[in-house]
This record gives sequence, structure tokens and C-alpha cells, in this order.
Amino acid sequence: MKRRLRAGFTLAETLITVTLIGVVFLAISGGFIAYQKAYTNITKKANAQTLLSTAVMEITNDLRNADPSQINDDGSFYTSARGYTIYYANETDSLSQGILVKPKDGDTSGLKSMPLVTDKTNTEGLYTYLEYSKEPKTNLQYDKTKGVFSFTISVYDIKSGKALETQQISVKPNNTK
Repeated sequence: MKRRLRAGFTLAETLITVTLIGVVFLAISGGFIAYQKAYTNITKKANAQTLLSTAVMEITNDLRNADPSQINDDGSFYTSARGYTIYYANETDSLSQGILVKPKDGDTSGLKSMPLVTDKTNTEGLYTYLEYSKEPKTNLQYDKTKGVFSFTISVYDIKSGKALETQQISVKPNNTK
């Protein structure tokens, strides 16, 4: 009787090896997916904070340069930073633009509304929004006794519709007494 040499692996050994490699691959890919999701969330939060900071800085600059004698009940005001009367409006047609700076009708000819933050600043999938107060229904309030503007600004995620960052701001114009 000839003795048979055992060369190679049995079918059972091969199946066990393939199964173990599959389990290891699943564990690694699951960890990678969790890492990628965490990275996306952290990046989106950081972009929301940057967008909020930029929008707050732009609005604060306009309000600091507002002329208290030219602040209207409709939320419009003259600002020397731009040289004409403006108001802020939330873009409803294209949320990617967020808050718009609009010249007051009749005050300026040939000027068009423009986004508060540029496309370079605006982060894909996020938009800025000025929250409205209940009474009076405006997005920018001016307390004449204190001489202070107040507003609440938020950054929303377009996909989820949730606010990622919100900040309440009070600004006193430079020209107030």
C-alpha cells in the first residue's frame, strides 16, 4: 500500500479560513464606516460654526454702523457700512443662499439683493437663517430705549432641516448716545 502525501489544505480548513477573513473584514469595514460618519458629523458641525461666525460678523458690522435716527419699524435701517438702507430677508426659494441683504425699495436704484455670505463662505448643505420673533413678527428687533439691536441667527442642515448652531446676538450701534 502506497502512502499518500498530504499536500495542500482540506476543504474544511479553506472554508474556516475564508470565514475568518470575512469576519475580520466586516469588523474593519464597520469601524471605517463609524469613523467616516463621525468625521462627517464633526466636519459639518465645524463648518456650521464657521458659517455662523461669519454671518454674525457681517450682520454685526452692518448694525454697528447703523444710524439710530434711520431705523424703521419694518426692520430696515441705514448703515454707513454699505451706504444705503437695507433689511435682511431669509431666502425661501433657494435655501442654499440663506440670509439675503436687500436694499429698501425706493432708497437705492440699480442695487439688487445679495447673499449675506458668499458662495465661498457658504458651506454646501448648510444655510443661515434669521429666526423670527413672535411679536412683532420681524427677524431683527431694535429696542429704542436701550438703543440695542437683537436677533437670533441659526445655521441649518438642508438634508435634515435641523439647526446645527444657534446664537442670540445684541448689538449697540456706534452712533447711539
